[in-house]
Amino acid sequence: MAAKKRKSIRFKSVPMSIAMVDLKVTKVFKPTITSLVINESYTGCALLMACDEIMVLDQVVMVKVSELEPMKARVVWCKTLEENIRKVGVEFLE
Repeated sequence: MAAKKRKSIRFKSVPMSIAMVDLKVTKVFKPTITSLVINESYTGCALLMACDEIMVLDQVVMVKVSELEPMKARVVWCKTLEENIRKVGVEFLE
C-alpha cells in the first residue's frame, strides 16, 4: 500500500517553540495545556505535550502557536508515548 502524500510541506519549528492549547472553543482563550511544537506546516502542526487531558480524533480545540493569534484546530492524530506524554497532530481550521 502506498503512503498517503501530505497536502503541505512540513518544516521544523524554531527550537523550543511553544504552543498553548485550550480544550474549549469559546470567545475567551484560556489555555490549560502547554506543549512543544515538533514541526509545522501551513495547515497544522505536531505537538508534544505532558498532560492528563485526553484528546480525541476530530476534537476541535483552540491553539496558540508561538506568536500567532489563537485559532481553531482539529485533532487529526494522537499517539501516546508514555503515561501522560502524547504527540498530537492538529489541523488549523482558520
